[in-house]
Amino acid sequence: MIALAVILVLLAFVAFYAIAIYNKLVKLKNLMAEAWSVIDVQLKKRYDLVPDLSSRKVRALLKRNYHRQELGT
Repeated sequence: MIALAVILVLLAFVAFYAIAIYNKLVKLKNLMAEAWSVIDVQLKKRYDLVPDLSSRKVRALLKRNYHRQELGT
């Protein structure tokens, strides 16, 4: 009878431990998915900024060349 109780307690402990490990793994999986999502958002923001940055650079170069032509250099 005591051996059966010990075995049941050990089985319960193993079951709770397995559940805890599973929950930890699910939590880590969700954190990883969230981290990749943040990276994806940052890359999309950077991608959206590149055309604006290049058009500003072209306008600045045209303005600089215009001023150089006015000065005659």
